[in-house]
Amino acid sequence: VDGDVIIKEARVDKVALIAPFTSLGGIARHMLGPLASLLIPLSLPFRFTRALNNRYMVRDTASPASSASLLVVHGDADELIPSEMGERLASAAGGSPRARLAIVRGAGHNDVILRAERVLVDFMAPAQNSNGGGEKRQIAAVWG
Repeated sequence: VDGDVIIKEARVDKVALIAPFTSLGGIARHMLGPLASLLIPLSLPFRFTRALNNRYMVRDTASPASSASLLVVHGDADELIPSEMGERLASAAGGSPRARLAIVRGAGHNDVILRAERVLVDFMAPAQNSNGGGEKRQIAAVWG
């Protein structure tokens, strides 16, 4: 998902990254080995690889130019995408007070959204009128 579109053009108040990978190269390296992550930039256009690099979305969300809040949710038993990737993404927010990480104990890749329901509902609920004018702003939830 292209963070430029979500953060800058869609006027999003909240971004929840659920079981996210850091980047296309990072997940390729994890699943297929180091050679795969070297070949991806050579075979895909930059715009495509940028859109599949969640670090950009995190940096865009955490930047002073954005007022959006960020929640990174990851299960510590994720069998597809290591929870360390979620931790790295949360760290990429640079300590922004609008960003937080929720590691869900015992949650795998496919059940993390169910096990993190309360965290997600609490995070998303205030966005309904957070702009003060009664206008509903958008919420983006991106599942890795």
